[in-house]
Amino acid sequence: MSVGLAAVGTIGLILEAARSKRVALDEARLALEDLPNKGRLYVKRELLGRAIAALSIRT
Repeated sequence: MSVGLAAVGTIGLILEAARSKRVALDEARLALEDLPNKGRLYVKRELLGRAIAALSIRT
């Protein structure tokens, strides 16, 4: 059954918050850099690097 919602992960939420200016770019970058140190979330360094680079492109 579909309810018409798109699945978005933690990184996607942080990027969207920065894109929509709900959080500052510096805050979003810090949140992304800190992801591997929080909880049990595993994130590949390559993916984090690409997400952080995407923040730079949007400035």
